Amino acid sequence: MIQRKIILLFAIVFITIANAQSISFTSATLTKGLVGNTIQVDYEYTVGSAGYIYCSIENQQQNWTAISTVASAELNPAPAGTSVTGSFSLVIPTSTVPFYNLPNGSDGVQTVYRIKITLSDSSFNYLDGKFPGDWIQLTNFANFTETTNSDWATASNWDVDVPNATTNVTIPAGKTAVISSSTGANTNDLTVNASGSLAVNSGGSLQVAGTSTGNMTYNVNVADTNWHFVASPFVGAQYDNTWVTNNEIASGSVSASNKGISTYDNAVPDATTGHWSYYQGGTTETFGTGIGYGFKKDASASGFNYGFTGTMPTTVNSAITQDDNNWNLIGNSYPSYMDITAFIASNGMSGTDQLSDTFQSVYVWNATNSLYEMHTSGYLQPGQAFFVNSKVSSGTVAITTAMQSHQTSIPFYKTSTTTLNLSVSNGSSTKKTQINYFNDKTNGLDPGFDIGMFNGVVSDLNIYTHLVENNEGIALGRQALAISEMKSQIIPIGLQAEAGKEITFSIEALNLPSGIQVSLEDRDANTFASLTDSDVKVTLDEHVYGTGKYYIHLSNSVLSIDNSFLESVSVFASNNANLKVIGLPRKSTSLKLFNLLGKQVFNTTFISIGSDNISLPKLSKGVYIVQIASENRNLNKKIILE
Repeated sequence: MIQRKIILLFAIVFITIANAQSISFTSATLTKGLVGNTIQVDYEYTVGSAGYIYCSIENQQQNWTAISTVASAELNPAPAGTSVTGSFSLVIPTSTVPFYNLPNGSDGVQTVYRIKITLSDSSFNYLDGKFPGDWIQLTNFANFTETTNSDWATASNWDVDVPNATTNVTIPAGKTAVISSSTGANTNDLTVNASGSLAVNSGGSLQVAGTSTGNMTYNVNVADTNWHFVASPFVGAQYDNTWVTNNEIASGSVSASNKGISTYDNAVPDATTGHWSYYQGGTTETFGTGIGYGFKKDASASGFNYGFTGTMPTTVNSAITQDDNNWNLIGNSYPSYMDITAFIASNGMSGTDQLSDTFQSVYVWNATNSLYEMHTSGYLQPGQAFFVNSKVSSGTVAITTAMQSHQTSIPFYKTSTTTLNLSVSNGSSTKKTQINYFNDKTNGLDPGFDIGMFNGVVSDLNIYTHLVENNEGIALGRQALAISEMKSQIIPIGLQAEAGKEITFSIEALNLPSGIQVSLEDRDANTFASLTDSDVKVTLDEHVYGTGKYYIHLSNSVLSIDNSFLESVSVFASNNANLKVIGLPRKSTSLKLFNLLGKQVFNTTFISIGSDNISLPKLSKGVYIVQIASENRNLNKKIILE
């Protein structure tokens, strides 16, 4: 709560009574206090023996008859002495009626607010008391005066005090208010007059509990001239050739008409630009509310801000669809921070169920590391755009004011979770996948903890995992597993990498039990290598895409080849006409299907590619046994055709 000394109109008068016992106000002079804020009342007293001081703000009739107490504080005991000074801090409740709305008293005259301070001895006998003379104005209106500078958080720039969530704020004509990067500003109603100005610097935030009138500007700051995903924090912000120039937007290297402002379309990609469409210039466009954009600065840009001028949003609804893929680029179109956990709870499986089950996350582009990061908790900055994966063919995700907060100093988080961060690098790019171990998670799907990898943009290098059990071929960027079964789990690793390049596997192990070795199995080469001892370097003879070649094992020692590798193979019927087999070595494979009477009903051979679709003949519903043979190793699995 912002504290401010209230200045009261009165003359400092010392009244000396018996034994030179007296009390007085020593505050300077002002007549207003802001509802919801704290008033500091300074005093001085002289008393012969320890006693009691009581200070209050009262609602009174104008004839001094008390009606109710708004706020109070006391000092007991008040030590004896001469010219003893002190202060009380009185919080004005947010429910306090502003002075201009006070009702009439029994005398038919409007009531008032007054401050009272009294002094008594240790037996609570009254010694002296003071009112500061006139009444005070407890108000919920504040006008920006720009007396000292343009800083919102400086008390002397307001006619009363720095506003809070119950304050009705006006930025008058000719005044400029700036919410700095370290300020979280609140108002009830907000009015920015036509020739007044309100700007929010990157990192700062603004929340309006009531209604908002007038334009304001948010400056979103990025780290460099690379591509960044941004959403307008205000409604109605526009861009045109002037905006492109003022924000130092890049032009295309192949086609200069392509500007560094792009939108994402999940329909069939363009042969040249993929899923991206670029602004061509020459027109005036309005940034969509809740829509994410890709921005790129010119290489010679002198600053890293993007400025958006518009009005305050209320509820932001972002349309999402499924098409060529299910990815949608949306954004936090508020000038405040979005709670990721609240967003997923509202729009995910526990809410409106708009997000795909294995993609209960937001995906944020990290331009520094060229990675799409998965986030299930924390906060997104004002104007941060992000990807979500749609579960529905056409739907809406909501970003509400209830998800917004001030987070001007977000801490770094440490984890006590047992975690493996597995990385692959080709010398020019690095990609990562994460495996987490919990006491209460399973080897199958744990929604919200098993998070699908972002694949909405083509990349020549990727790494991911598949579920250890009930694997349906979803590429996971983050997987949760049962820690109690750590040593028996065989984790399929998916890899996309080009032929002829040396790639390097490495791990970062956090809170792993002592003595545990992490081994990388190459099923094609029939080898195991320890990732605990050192990085593993491999030169690929052919392009690798998918699972079936690499697996992660955790054990007390480095493993060697045995027959256990088929234990990680997943077999299931994706429908009655197709059998999905995931995790086979990339070798010649025989597959047979038997009914429960032992009759063979299907037989095929194929060269596995790690993730194989096997077309089935028309078969009756029921239980079948799948028999797989690969490199003199056999596997039997039961499936159900429905």
